[in-house]
Amino acid sequence: QPLMNTLSAIPTDAKHFTKKEFIEHYHVDITLLEKLLNDGIVLPLHEDDYTDREASIIKLVLYFKKAGVDHGILKAYVHHAKALSELEYQMQANLCSVRDEKNFSTLWKIMFESLFNAKTYLFNRNTYQVLLNAVKNEVKQ
Repeated sequence: QPLMNTLSAIPTDAKHFTKKEFIEHYHVDITLLEKLLNDGIVLPLHEDDYTDREASIIKLVLYFKKAGVDHGILKAYVHHAKALSELEYQMQANLCSVRDEKNFSTLWKIMFESLFNAKTYLFNRNTYQVLLNAVKNEVKQ
């Protein structure tokens, strides 16, 4: 349960809405919401359970639209997130296959550190390097 709660990234005091309430509360265009749901960009954790997290993603998509830029990066995130989640599941299965009472704590540390430290670290550091190199190249020109 702690793992799933952490993965949800929803605060325990978050306000939850039905789909209808969510649309009314945030003034969400139903057509846009349906498209984002179908594209896997908006992913409520449970059926008919929406929070500020979903609203923040819709707001981001609207920023893309306002700027006249395609939100293709979010579609790419979905694609890669699905592939990565399968690898994470395989990691969990591998860890479970070697589990015993002596290594249980270590295996949980591997799981948590991989999901919540290494993933963020590696993704953000790679983005940092790419953006830094882009800035360096711009300065050279």
